[in-house]
Amino acid sequence: MAAIRVGGVSSSSSSDPCPCPQCIINKPICAAEFSSHSRRIFSSECDMRCYNKCYNRIWA
Repeated sequence: MAAIRVGGVSSSSSSDPCPCPQCIINKPICAAEFSSHSRRIFSSECDMRCYNKCYNRIWA
């Protein structure tokens, strides 16, 4: 079981290695699929971090 820690939100988006595509911001479901266990499956770690950052969601 892997855990990914998300730090504080940075106000400097230009230095963000994972910028948020509008698709994820406007329609987060388009960046994720649901597995049989109803967990979001993102196409990349960047998409997952972006989703968590944009929606302030941190999974334990």
